[in-house]
Amino acid sequence: MSGDMNSRSMEEADIITLEYSEMVGASLDDPLMKEKVETENELSKVKNAQTEFSKKVQKAGRTLETIDNRIEVREKAVEHIKKDIAARKSTRGDNFSMTVGNKTYTKRDDAGKAMETRLENFEESKPTVVGSLGGFALKAVKTITGLEMEVVGKHSYPVKTLSVQGLEHTVNVQIDD
Repeated sequence: MSGDMNSRSMEEADIITLEYSEMVGASLDDPLMKEKVETENELSKVKNAQTEFSKKVQKAGRTLETIDNRIEVREKAVEHIKKDIAARKSTRGDNFSMTVGNKTYTKRDDAGKAMETRLENFEESKPTVVGSLGGFALKAVKTITGLEMEVVGKHSYPVKTLSVQGLEHTVNVQIDD
């Protein structure tokens, strides 16, 4: 035995456990004692199963409480996407028109260079309108991982490739998805 209180408690617990297991082992010759130990073990398993079941019921209840809200949010998103599809202006071929800052460009190369210049030293930590394309606002934001852009109408659509082609793809294809 050591002077450490934690060690002493552990040693005493080991002695109590050893005495209990010796007692159980000796009493298993008694059929009633054996049945009692088996019943206690079975009861312990049932209580554990009941606790797990209660946790699952609580989790299901929390999910059920939020499901209506999640459905409503998704239904609104679908409404907004449908409105965006209806409001979208084609930028394909000669229909290309993109605004960067206050200037409108009808040539993709010129628009790309203007956007590149606009975003070169961009440091805004809040989404900021930097232009428009196809009837949608183009927003940029500087995050800890770098520059991010999104096309914004009634709904917002992340831009995967920061280029004129990436922006057009978002407006012409991704909004339909």
